[in-house]
Amino acid sequence: MKIIDAKYVTSAPDVEHFPQSLPEFVFCGRSNVGKSSFINMILNRKNLAKTSSKPGKTQLLNLFLINNSVYFVDVPGYGYANVSKSQLDLFAKRVNGYFRDSKNLKCAFLLVDARHDPTKLDIQMVDYCRQYGIPHVIVMTKSDGVGTTKIYSRVKATREVLGLSKDDKIIVSSTLKKMGVDEAFEVIDSYLEEEGLNG
Repeated sequence: MKIIDAKYVTSAPDVEHFPQSLPEFVFCGRSNVGKSSFINMILNRKNLAKTSSKPGKTQLLNLFLINNSVYFVDVPGYGYANVSKSQLDLFAKRVNGYFRDSKNLKCAFLLVDARHDPTKLDIQMVDYCRQYGIPHVIVMTKSDGVGTTKIYSRVKATREVLGLSKDDKIIVSSTLKKMGVDEAFEVIDSYLEEEGLNG
């Protein structure tokens, strides 16, 4: 996929409020794992997806229209967020509702922090995708904080914690080094080709 046009469209509470029916790729992970930064990096845009040092910033399903043909969906982060329990429950309801109701979701990019083992919530998200047959790819963000000599062991540990096989794809990413862009689009292109779309 060559990015010709990328723009923010809307923030919606559920798929019923999406403006039109298009193939969707969702980006999810714990709060402050770097979802917005990863989206901006692969789209080669600085501030399309709003980043924040304050966890819990994303509260709705944020839609980005790519080449007038594909949606990127940024969902609320799970785990720590400096908001009330009722608000966290609402975030979880919206994310679960999206995964349950979307008929256009092609693949979920599940972001985990390369510097640490995946959390219990990360494991639950992978299990959720497996249970409902949602194609998914693991993205290890902030790999520049690990170093090249240790990244192999971090990838191995991530596979073990998440119960991944050697055939399950892991994208090692760093927004500082622009790592993971080509790998992400290889995944996206493969699903668009299945749909008969060229991106």
